[in-house]
Amino acid sequence: MPTQTTATKSSRINLRLTPAQEEKLRYVAAFSQTSLSDFVLASALDRADRALADQTEFTADDDAFDHLLEALDTPLPTTRIRALASRPSPVGSTLTWTH
Repeated sequence: MPTQTTATKSSRINLRLTPAQEEKLRYVAAFSQTSLSDFVLASALDRADRALADQTEFTADDDAFDHLLEALDTPLPTTRIRALASRPSPVGSTLTWTH
């Protein structure tokens, strides 16, 4: 059986919330049979994953997908490619233009 490695948790995030918000989170965490910290962390990570998916995963019907494929198959002029490659990426990766 493979050994699972767990990273040490050393970072902290502090939250300010109303007593009602805290009560709600504690109630749901207890209902979920987990600690408040684990519940809040899992919920925040789930929301982060959905927010990233909203920006990186797209769905399209057949007509829209066919239009996308057509656009992807149409080559862009070199000057437009260089202009696009020189812009900062909205998702953090960088493109470099090599000739």
